[in-house]
Amino acid sequence: RRPFENGIPFLFSARPEKVKVQDYGTVHWDDATYAPEYGYSELGRVEFIEGHCYFIKIVEDPDANVHYAKFQVYAVVDGYVDVDWAYQTDNFNPELKATADGNTGHAVDDQIVRF
Repeated sequence: RRPFENGIPFLFSARPEKVKVQDYGTVHWDDATYAPEYGYSELGRVEFIEGHCYFIKIVEDPDANVHYAKFQVYAVVDGYVDVDWAYQTDNFNPELKATADGNTGHAVDDQIVRF
């Protein structure tokens, strides 16, 4: 599969039963703090839309290994999709708010990964 169809960028999960994706809409990055339990694409496919936030649920083993991630598309230009992203390293923890002090607040610029 190609990541673009008729010039429209898409994300395709090669294993939608294990790597689930959800378009969460035009929610600001700082407001997308917890990955939802339900509402993921059954096909494992979403259109990349500039300004939209997305959640990923990675289910290697539903009883022992579940991780969450989020990304926000900040630009779709010349065949490229640029995103900010965060990954939760704690197993089963859907919280995805980056913090500057380890407790509450916002991430400082050097803690945000953009690619």
